Amino acid sequence: MLLFDKFHTGKQHFVCGNSCELKWKTMLPSIPKYAAESMAAYDSEGNLYFGCHSGMFYSLDRNGHIRWDFHTTEKNYSSPVLYKDTVIASTGDGLLLCFQKDSGDVKWLFDLKKGYYDTKEQKIVQTVLHLPFTYSVKRRMNMDTKCWSSPMLIDGKVFITAFGKGFYCIDSETGIDCWSLDLGYPRFHLSGVVADDENYIYFGSRKGEFFKYDINGGLCWNMNICGFDLWGNPTYDNKYKHILLSMSRNENKGVIMAVDKNGKRVWSLKLKGAIYGSVANDGGIGFCSDFAGFLYKIDLSDGTILQEVKLSNATRALWTTPVIDAEGSIYIVTKDSDNDGRLIKLNDSFHIVWEVKIGKSLSSPVIFENGDICVGSWDGYYYCFKTL
Repeated sequence: MLLFDKFHTGKQHFVCGNSCELKWKTMLPSIPKYAAESMAAYDSEGNLYFGCHSGMFYSLDRNGHIRWDFHTTEKNYSSPVLYKDTVIASTGDGLLLCFQKDSGDVKWLFDLKKGYYDTKEQKIVQTVLHLPFTYSVKRRMNMDTKCWSSPMLIDGKVFITAFGKGFYCIDSETGIDCWSLDLGYPRFHLSGVVADDENYIYFGSRKGEFFKYDINGGLCWNMNICGFDLWGNPTYDNKYKHILLSMSRNENKGVIMAVDKNGKRVWSLKLKGAIYGSVANDGGIGFCSDFAGFLYKIDLSDGTILQEVKLSNATRALWTTPVIDAEGSIYIVTKDSDNDGRLIKLNDSFHIVWEVKIGKSLSSPVIFENGDICVGSWDGYYYCFKTL
């Protein structure tokens, strides 16, 4: 599951060593080279599952060999979730797919954009209507990804947001729609769903609303967060019982907002740059990064910055969510230039323990029980490092 649990804490129960060396790297076949921006999930045998910018979805074994792959038509950003003998993933072309873990065979498919992108006329209308929200003048490209978010699993049900109607609860066994919500226009919704310690769920819409529902579809409350886009997936701080929202305006203004379970704003914190990742958290302390290249440590009781360090001077430098290991060390990837970047381990005082050049990377790493750490890079490789 995205960031390892339903709270999306970014906390793993394993530890990496204080030095690292390359164990293996696997080229992901594509021309030109594309990156795995999806954070991987892995099973008890060490098999990895992740999506790629090329439109491919991959499973690699513990030694980096490609077990199977599946082709979709758009870039894949979301992180998959494992359920029994299957892996469930959303795709950039607006599909929710359930694969058999061993073979990659599709067990079921749900079209998240159905009813809104079925005909040629609908495609033209929706494209034109949403250009103010999807077209980047700076990049001269239309960023019309149909699903940015990752599936979230509770009690055999998948909860997800996507282009189209907006929100769905899907049965994990059958792929049948249990209940859904029309989140309105604009329909290119960004972040996904988080759960609290009582299994209530929270998510936002592109038009600037944030919701709390029970898992059966009962609305608890909604609040207005207009003015910012909710790019980072909300996370839940189980110590102070806050939902943590990562929001940005354009690419230079970022805000973290803490909301309690009654929908009351508790605090907000302005960052030095935009934030597209989430707030990892452990024991009331949060960690996040921004486009200005800063990594932050935050007291989640009141939003005070306890420590910050600048890790990169590049434009749009830090995209991802930090990962926390069992001892409180932090792992993050950087963009240092258009082609260069690093995987870094820092201790809880933000001193760098080790760093390794892997090329520009925009996905969070995952740690195995034996201390191996794996991550994708924009040089086209998927890396595994042995730590000692």
